[in-house]
Amino acid sequence: MVKSISITSPGVICYPLHRHSFCEIMYYTKGTGFLKTEYGDYPFSPGTAIIVPPNVLHGSVSESGFKNISVGGSFDNIIIGDKPISVTSAADAAVLGGLIYKNRFSSAEYLNILADCYTLSLMQAHNSDSQIAAAVKKIVNAISENACNSEFNIADELRLSGYAEDYIRAKFKEICKETPTEFLNRLRIKNACRIIEIYGKQFNITETAESCGFSNPAYFSRVFKKITGVSPNKYGAAGRRE
Repeated sequence: MVKSISITSPGVICYPLHRHSFCEIMYYTKGTGFLKTEYGDYPFSPGTAIIVPPNVLHGSVSESGFKNISVGGSFDNIIIGDKPISVTSAADAAVLGGLIYKNRFSSAEYLNILADCYTLSLMQAHNSDSQIAAAVKKIVNAISENACNSEFNIADELRLSGYAEDYIRAKFKEICKETPTEFLNRLRIKNACRIIEIYGKQFNITETAESCGFSNPAYFSRVFKKITGVSPNKYGAAGRRE
């Protein structure tokens, strides 16, 4: 049952901390910032929806200003615990949120139907986010466990996720802030640095490359310099430490 519908004015930079007895869904259409709650801060940007359970203290803060659509009520489709949840892929639900606001003076029956569709769409998006995060975590673990294996194939691991390779690769970068290959190379070079630090000037580039998962010493040297800023030989000569 819908109990409140509101929209913030563009440019609002702060909405004071408050709480209410019903669930509230906030879909942010403009600006970036944080929803501050007793459970921590939840970042938002255009396209983010945050579902706040009843009686949770919360308020939005943005340095540049924000705009959101807020729908409050008791919703049968929403099954969450005591903490808010953030849905970052809520674009499809945005249309329904806008419809609810535009029809806020319509009959309660019609609004409740729209609200049911809205909350169902949000929960589906939330479940999708959770599944993608789990898939990315599995890929991270696989890369970490096989970093020193030169036969490890990232593309094969991405395909095992069950998602299209390009899609899960993009999601990996979105979540980890680097591509799967960048993550793998960073781990390998970290291991190489440790080996070089142990052996100093006596280390062997070919052996070090192979032990860290690189089958090509020349490629290893290029990646090493790209990440550390110096060649393996200079790193060893300088006796560098991380």
